[in-house]
Amino acid sequence: LLPPIPFPSTEKELFSWQLQAGLAYDLNDKVDLTADITYKDTSDYNIGIMDVNPAALVSVEAGIRFYF
Repeated sequence: LLPPIPFPSTEKELFSWQLQAGLAYDLNDKVDLTADITYKDTSDYNIGIMDVNPAALVSVEAGIRFYF
């Protein structure tokens, strides 16, 4: 048997945040076109001796909203 491999504890609080903006364009009384952009990020953190610099995430969404 191999000896157990020790792993550093990963139970740590991490700060994350996001910023979101969007718009809608009325095509008629029942249909809108929508667009949203979201920016997400977290604080830097480390796991044992390894420092992690997380990459920020930007997402863009487009859609159609129907009213009934």
